Amino acid sequence: MVVPASKRWLTPARFLWLAAGIALFTLLCAVILWPAADLDAGEDFTWFFAHHEAPGAVAALAILALGVVALRPRAGARFAALAERVAAALSSRPLSAAAAVAATLAIGAAVVYQRHPVTMDEYAHVFQARVFAAGHLTGRWPVDLLPWLLPPRISQFFFSSGAHGEVLSNYWPGMALLLAPFAAVGLEWLLNPLLAAGSLLLLGALARRLYPEETSAPGWTMVLAAASPAFVIGGLAFYPMNAHLFATLLFAWLWIDGGRGRAFLAGVVGSLALVLHQLVPHLLVAAPWLAWTAIHRERRRLLLPLLAGYLPLGLPMAVAWPLYRQRIAAGGPLAVNPSRVPFTWPSLDLLWVRLLELLKLAAWSVPGLVVLAVCGWLVHRRTARGRARELGALLGASAVCVLVGYLPLVYDQGHGWSYRHFHVVWGVLPLFAVALLVGAGAERPRWAAVVGALALGWLLAGNGLRAVQVHGFIADRRAELPPLPAVRPLVCFVDLRRHFYLDDQIRNDPFLRSDALLLGSRGAAEDAALRERRFAGARALPAADGLSCWQPPPAELAALRAGAPSGR
Repeated sequence: MVVPASKRWLTPARFLWLAAGIALFTLLCAVILWPAADLDAGEDFTWFFAHHEAPGAVAALAILALGVVALRPRAGARFAALAERVAAALSSRPLSAAAAVAATLAIGAAVVYQRHPVTMDEYAHVFQARVFAAGHLTGRWPVDLLPWLLPPRISQFFFSSGAHGEVLSNYWPGMALLLAPFAAVGLEWLLNPLLAAGSLLLLGALARRLYPEETSAPGWTMVLAAASPAFVIGGLAFYPMNAHLFATLLFAWLWIDGGRGRAFLAGVVGSLALVLHQLVPHLLVAAPWLAWTAIHRERRRLLLPLLAGYLPLGLPMAVAWPLYRQRIAAGGPLAVNPSRVPFTWPSLDLLWVRLLELLKLAAWSVPGLVVLAVCGWLVHRRTARGRARELGALLGASAVCVLVGYLPLVYDQGHGWSYRHFHVVWGVLPLFAVALLVGAGAERPRWAAVVGALALGWLLAGNGLRAVQVHGFIADRRAELPPLPAVRPLVCFVDLRRHFYLDDQIRNDPFLRSDALLLGSRGAAEDAALRERRFAGARALPAADGLSCWQPPPAELAALRAGAPSGR
């Protein structure tokens, strides 16, 4: 699948210029947004872009300078030889590579991410997983404590509560189901590192099908993925998008071989992906595959097994869970929540936001990876044949569907790393980027030198920078909650006016089994009334500014659990 030199517009030098232009434009946008970037005013998306992408763009420009050095014959030969050796080693030992990635990401989840689901988007799944791990469908809290346990913004967007104190996440429960076994042993932070390692194996397996004659293609794909902070940080976080990526890759790998049994299993994987947290991501991913299966005669025999795979879990859960949540919420209308995705006609403001998100996608990948992927996709379309061409067409169609499908979304991604909405199909970037390498012919050593220098340099510099940024952000958010007194049992009222996102840190066990209770303050008068009603025997404790802490008799805290399931 070598492309003749006369038809190659993108040369290594032009590629570096394009990548540098994207980095410079990203830096310009970050500088423009900096004055309005106020996290405590709820401007989270602009804050993330300004504070994270400005240094990211500077670092990318520095690594692109390394790519320029790699254009020189002697340096290029060394970079190319090293990169080719690494790619060959990963291609021949994918299980060892995945095990190393799993171990590294597990350490990163503990050290960098601090085993802490920093946003409520992440914590809602952990909360529901702990409910499932206890053998229940909902948590149970005293009804009169709900306004303190669920501050207004949290109760509006992320949780539903019932007349008898039932509490459950507003998201569909697939991610929580995956987390539940880990929650049972207190290891919720370990799931995403394992899924990321599985995704790396699947990227290698799909690369073998896309480039059947190129033995090093799987290794190159894995290098480009592991060197991209979007992939690495996604494997540390608690967001469900990493699970979506794994499900997309597994769905494609199962479907492409064409057997009825594998088509059924692809449907089963799709059924879980459908209810991981929202219906939209997998619907956009699966639409081209379902349409292709229905239209092409040689594939039509797989349609019934594929659809049958969706029946046991996905379709019933997609209907049953919202109805159950509605019933718990006493039949009232669910307020604005993340499981109902609103769309509108794109405005200039919305197009600006989507552009910034695409810039984040580029900034959180190996510098220039998006350019390589787009050009590589065009090359693959012209040169691939048979099953490889079919797989490439469908992966590309899924990526386009996700980009177009999220274009009219009425809100930005808010918190999150990279372009969170695109992460469900992020694997297409390293998969298609490899096409330029394997189709370069006599130019391959130059491409291998440049891409190898960027990937190996960004593996350390890019991931290191993003790890520092993520660790610092999480540490700062955790520090917004003043340190609690060491005594137990403990009840603390938190002044939520100190920071906009402080209510994200009001977290309690689904069945109040812990000996410390965090309550969002509703003002001195209401807090005092609750104390008199529930904790009349509590004694005041000295506490940091922003906290009002009390030590109740153990019986008063235990009384909160009366009438609620023990969860054991």
